[in-house]
Amino acid sequence: MDIFNKFIKNNATNNTNNTNTNNTNTNNTNTNNTNKNNISPEKEMFFVFIINDKYVRWEIFSSNSTVNDVYNLLQTKYHVKYCTIHMNEIEISRYKLLKLSKLCKKDGDTMYISTDENYTLSRNIK
Repeated sequence: MDIFNKFIKNNATNNTNNTNTNNTNTNNTNTNNTNKNNISPEKEMFFVFIINDKYVRWEIFSSNSTVNDVYNLLQTKYHVKYCTIHMNEIEISRYKLLKLSKLCKKDGDTMYISTDENYTLSRNIK
């Protein structure tokens, strides 16, 4: 058998073995990377902010983000110093390090944010 045919035969055998191994690893990875809510740890989550029943904005967070990350974003981007957040009829405390993925059944949700009555959302926020 010449070297070329021997190379092709060996690679065909190796590729078949690697494919079977990769399929098994993919199945294990898919099972291990999902939590109770079927959200993978790396997944982005889509949230709608309704501020004072007047302003509607949306934000994207990773599923590893916490409630505290939401409050920090509200302070830095939206200039909201004090607020209350309700989601699924539950008031969410700022000081909980609860992950957003634990609060949602899907890969996103709506947050109702109550601030000072005089709050005005700047038009410059993007």
